[in-house]
Amino acid sequence: MKISTLNTTKNIATVKENVKKYLPIDSRIYAVILGIFTLIGLAYILKRRNDFKVEQIRQDKANREKADAEFLPIKTTAAAMMASIKDLENITDDEFYGLDQPIQKLIEDSKIKALKRPENPKIEERVYCYNFRFEDIECPEHTVLALKGEKFGITGKKPTIGDNSDFLHANEMDIRGQRYIAGQYPVHRELFWSTIKDQVNVIVDLTNDADLRKRDTILTSYVPDVVEPIKYPSGLTVNFKSETVKEGFTTYKYLVNGSGVDKEISRIHFTDWEDKQGLEDISKLTKMIDYILKEFPQNANTRPFIHCRAGVGRTGTLITCLALAAFINNGTVKTKDELKTKMFEAIVEGRLQRGITYVQTPDQLGSIWKFANSYLDSKKSKLLTQLEKLPK
Repeated sequence: MKISTLNTTKNIATVKENVKKYLPIDSRIYAVILGIFTLIGLAYILKRRNDFKVEQIRQDKANREKADAEFLPIKTTAAAMMASIKDLENITDDEFYGLDQPIQKLIEDSKIKALKRPENPKIEERVYCYNFRFEDIECPEHTVLALKGEKFGITGKKPTIGDNSDFLHANEMDIRGQRYIAGQYPVHRELFWSTIKDQVNVIVDLTNDADLRKRDTILTSYVPDVVEPIKYPSGLTVNFKSETVKEGFTTYKYLVNGSGVDKEISRIHFTDWEDKQGLEDISKLTKMIDYILKEFPQNANTRPFIHCRAGVGRTGTLITCLALAAFINNGTVKTKDELKTKMFEAIVEGRLQRGITYVQTPDQLGSIWKFANSYLDSKKSKLLTQLEKLPK
């Protein structure tokens, strides 16, 4: 009789029956033979388990090496940018705008294409063109936000170059695992709410009254007032729920109903930030960032939608600050040198994903550095305080 090699504990029982059937009925011989086959079976199982672990380790290593190789151009570009600035607390215009050159080269090397305003738009493209009311701000195609809206028949539609139908000038951002949506002030309101309602847990609005009144782009509110809900032709409704005033910002809650079920979405409105400017006092910004990180943790399905007026300057600055705060909190960044490196890498990633004007001015870059330094120092101070309280 040919007894096959065991590969599962189930087969051990089969062998036991075969041993009883074909070998002499002697308990000692039976016990020895059964023991041998049991050991062979267990050894095989352990070997397979070990082989699986080895293969998993090998695959994880290969994935890390691939990710490192893909990230290398970003690290190289960030290092070149970092070396070109002498003092992050006193950044000159020439230093800052010189950062565009290595980024532009990386964009070209990466063959990144962007949606942009048509040169000679047709009358029927006027709605599409309004997404490019800031003509110098393009929208990278590879990260453009996919549209959603069952009543529009566009769920999952990814805007592409050449398709000049309406879309949202917004991009899905991933800064080393920290996920956000960065966009312009929402002007296509029904499309905005139908797209974000199931994938956003908080809207962060960095505009103020002056932004809404600027003559080049007159903007109207996309949120309902306290009394009157917004009702759209598709049946989608947005209702005001509550308002909470915090130190430096206000939090609103809305109920969005698109398919018979209310979805609660919060909106944080931070108004103490002028267009194209940095922040002298970062204390209110720090409070808002701590609030966002605590109250609106990211998961596989939801992330913040962050916008200012054009969706690149203040928006890029806040996203970079949020990412750096997350890196400090999870222990990825522990020193000032690591912080500086991560800051430039995050800006490179942001510019690849949102466009070259992401973090728009020297003041905004300086504000990121000021915030990140303060946040890291505060984190260290809290840890030291906790250590001192431990029993000696």
